[in-house]
This record gives sequence, C-alpha cells and structure tokens, in this order.
Amino acid sequence: MITIHKDTKILQTYLEKQKEGKELSFLKIEYDTKIRMDTEGKAHLRSALYRANIEYISIYGTGIKLVAPETSVECISQRFSKIDNAVRRGSRTNNNIIDQFIDKVNEDDRGTILLAGSVLGAMRASAKNYRIRASKNRPNQKPSIPEYVPKY
Repeated sequence: MITIHKDTKILQTYLEKQKEGKELSFLKIEYDTKIRMDTEGKAHLRSALYRANIEYISIYGTGIKLVAPETSVECISQRFSKIDNAVRRGSRTNNNIIDQFIDKVNEDDRGTILLAGSVLGAMRASAKNYRIRASKNRPNQKPSIPEYVPKY
C-alpha cells in the first residue's frame, strides 16, 4: 500500500487554500507550514502540487507562482522550453531519417515519420516563442507563431 508522507499532506492542504495566481516564496511556505524548504521539503512541495493537480511556475531560487488564467500560456510554454533539449535531439534524428530513407519507407511508416516531425516542430516553435517572450534582451523580436487563441 502506498503511504503519503505527512509533510506532503500538510503542504497539499496548505496549497489547496491558496488563490490562483498567488506568488509563494519558499520562506513564506516554510513559515506557514513549519516544513523546512530544503531539498527534501521542496520534493514534498512538488508532490503536493502534483497530488492537488495545481500547476505552477517556478521562480528560480525564490519560490513558485500558482497558475492563473492569465499565466496559463506562460506555464505551458515554460514546460515546453524545459524539454526542448530532448526534443531538439529527437527532431534532428527525425530529419536525418527523412533525408536518408523517406523514399524507401512504406506509406504507413512515412505518415508516422512525418507526423512525428510535425509534432516535434510544433514543440520546438512553442519553446522558441517562450524564450523570445521571456527574454528582456530582445524587445523587438516577435514570436514566430501568433499567440491568438480563439475563444470557443
């Protein structure tokens, strides 16, 4: 049977009471919950966030910001940016296979290879857009994909 650490339960209860969009410093979390925010405490914090289905944005060295509707795109883009290195390698492999073997592959496999390439390309574009948005050194550069999201 899986047991949940008591610190994770305390942090989960604490996080569920917080409003969306609120910035929480590690010091404030530690003061409010009496749980040390060392490496182990931060691991319990991540587990509590996961168990409560609460998305967050990391504030490097300081704390976290709970996602609100206005920061939801930033959260998704940050996740894509973090996995960009693995996606970059996968995209390179996919492009090499397309260059070398696309004419020799059967129709089903060709469709799968091209679909994988489009998915990897979309992930790379999203990561690039986040880096451009997050960078303060390039104010004149625009994202390659517009951020307009239709409302349904």
